[in-house]
Amino acid sequence: MIEIKPATLVNAREIAKANSKTFTVPTQESLDLLRGGDLVKVCTGGERFWVMIANKEVTDTGIVYIGCIDNQLVCTADHGLRCGNLIQLRQENIYDIIFPVQKEPRLKNNTDIN
Repeated sequence: MIEIKPATLVNAREIAKANSKTFTVPTQESLDLLRGGDLVKVCTGGERFWVMIANKEVTDTGIVYIGCIDNQLVCTADHGLRCGNLIQLRQENIYDIIFPVQKEPRLKNNTDIN
């Protein structure tokens, strides 16, 4: 069975609202285009890091992603997370996105990202 590590992630949208002149988050249009293999930046409060999206599920409470931590972390003692761990996140946790170069066009509203 695959273990999803519990992660307490910061709400990037709340930070953007409070600091609108100096802090931005991805647009809803960009978030809607996320699919497997894309990298997103999230934060535990003390450390920002990249997560590679593996799965996307639309639920009654919003979109939930499962992703794999994609870089070495320095604050593991504080949050218990490591490179390679799977975590769950939501759109409001995303600080930044890296879309890899794609050969196929991205389709808006495509929920099949595997």
